[in-house]
Amino acid sequence: MTVMLLAGCQGSEVVASAQEEGGDGFVTFINGQEAAALIETHADELFIIDARKPDQFADGHLPGAVNLPPDVWRTPKAKPGSGQPGRHFYRVGSDDAGPLDSEHYNSVLGAAGLTEDAPVLVYGNHAGKADGSVPVMVLHLLGHRGDIFFADGVGTHRFTDAGLTLSTKAAAPTATTYNAQPIEGAVWDLADVRAYVANPEASVVLWDTRSPAEWDGSSDRGNARAGRIPGAVFVGFSDLFTPGSEKTVLQKQAMQQKLTAAGITPEKTVVMYCQTATRVALPYQALREMGYTKLAVYDGSMAEYANLDDTEIELP
Repeated sequence: MTVMLLAGCQGSEVVASAQEEGGDGFVTFINGQEAAALIETHADELFIIDARKPDQFADGHLPGAVNLPPDVWRTPKAKPGSGQPGRHFYRVGSDDAGPLDSEHYNSVLGAAGLTEDAPVLVYGNHAGKADGSVPVMVLHLLGHRGDIFFADGVGTHRFTDAGLTLSTKAAAPTATTYNAQPIEGAVWDLADVRAYVANPEASVVLWDTRSPAEWDGSSDRGNARAGRIPGAVFVGFSDLFTPGSEKTVLQKQAMQQKLTAAGITPEKTVVMYCQTATRVALPYQALREMGYTKLAVYDGSMAEYANLDDTEIELP
């Protein structure tokens, strides 16, 4: 599937690299022109997801796109100190340790007309936002087998500048059967983090993707306590954007230099966290594109960890 889809987008360094690597569930960033080429040459098989809120979708969207806004992918955010479960993905059971809720995702994705092997183009806000690249991350965590593309940057002008015309007509999808097969061990819970803090492993790196102020404790982000998880390394998710751009990601070489300097290397299991498992969507996708295969996300993130009175917190 990968080679066939990418054949219509020759000339792009990003897409050419993806074609060489290939593989089920490959994820990649593409620009507006590449998105337009993909739509033009593979409209029949390409499933387009508009991840924005319904009112933005109604104002104008890519023809044929299905609106799957943030609440499809993530539960209502737990409020710091409220005692709500430390989860942001839909998960099975009443505790925090259940697996991803395949029944929920199968229902909403099947009703939208998606199958687990279809190639997908996601667009919306920039990477690392709930209405941006979060669907890319969740689809991959669900074991989606088709290739997943994300339109990098901000604004629908990405598409109109590339010659596409927006529509205000809502799609009428034909329901299908979606069969999620979540990746085992790819979503960490509090028990996993506690075990790592008590006994760090050299083969695991805990990546704090928040802001510098959250990392150094000068901002508590409304949590009961400020600080970071002991043993974590820091590269802020905003450091992965090209300076001066409309929130487009760095080229691979520049990004890899930052990651290597922090000890985030491909042979390790990389576990990412932020405040609500949102900003991690950008680094998750970036690592997948660069060939990292051992990835996990701490679902509860600091909204959970920093609001418990028995977790270890580290400050500079």
